[in-house]
Amino acid sequence: MENRSSAYIAVFIAAVLWGTPYTVVKIGLSILSPPLPPLGYLWLRFLIAFLLLFPLFLSTPIRNDIFKLLKNKSIVFLGVINGSTYVLQFLGQVGTTAAIATLLASTYLISTPIFSSYFQGTKITLKLKFAVFGGISGALIVSWSVSSDITALEDTLTFIISTFLVLMSGLVWGGYGVASSEISKKAIEEGIEEMANSPAVFASSNFFSLLMVSILMLILNQSPSVESLKLEAWIAVIYLAVFCTLLPFILYIYAGKVIEATEMNVILLLNIIVGLIIAHIVLAEVLSFFGLLGSFLIISSIYLASSSEGNIT
Repeated sequence: MENRSSAYIAVFIAAVLWGTPYTVVKIGLSILSPPLPPLGYLWLRFLIAFLLLFPLFLSTPIRNDIFKLLKNKSIVFLGVINGSTYVLQFLGQVGTTAAIATLLASTYLISTPIFSSYFQGTKITLKLKFAVFGGISGALIVSWSVSSDITALEDTLTFIISTFLVLMSGLVWGGYGVASSEISKKAIEEGIEEMANSPAVFASSNFFSLLMVSILMLILNQSPSVESLKLEAWIAVIYLAVFCTLLPFILYIYAGKVIEATEMNVILLLNIIVGLIIAHIVLAEVLSFFGLLGSFLIISSIYLASSSEGNIT
């Protein structure tokens, strides 16, 4: 009972922490002067997280598994997909609000069971069908509620493209979760035991995420001017690396050993509420009536998708 209570506390804290990055990212991209380039900002986040993970590469119990995994093509694939979700989010948040990013990025909880039905053969339930319809409707309403207040055509197009990129980050993240689960399952069945080592998988895949973002950052010339970064920028980067990447992952893995995934996904809905509250308090972002209506549809749809069980088709 004590372990179960600790697991609930762990996933609760993870949900709260995962609700905060959208506001922190928006601060770095739009509020700080000078603003950070999106890919440079993301690169610093991954770099700090990797440096903090580096002791795992030197730890004897995990080191061997990490170096084996670095040669595994599946880990390369997962690292690139993981990096892609963040690239879409950071690029998208340049032109959309933190509140909308919070809502749309969380649609991974809807896309996960959809990808699962396609790749793992699970049936699409009636709940999930309603969730997909409600989620799409909510996303359109939320986006329309903001874009209708933008007068300049150029700004409207920027907002639409940015919002689409953030939405895609959520959808791709759902695919990443299913692919990660399926790859790990098959690898373990084939006797690749290191795939069962969650910290080793996390560390090695994040190395390839960092590598991918580094290459993309250099190609698009978005390198940050590290020597001139202000204290506020370093605080934002370190916060994202520690409290939005490493710590919630550790808590989530711990809770996952005790609590079912479906139950955890329902608890993780809290991150949306936290994200909206933080965006309002820190950035003074306020959703209109239609924005609130769209938010309600998205949150309700995510709840339906997260709690979807049974085989009603």
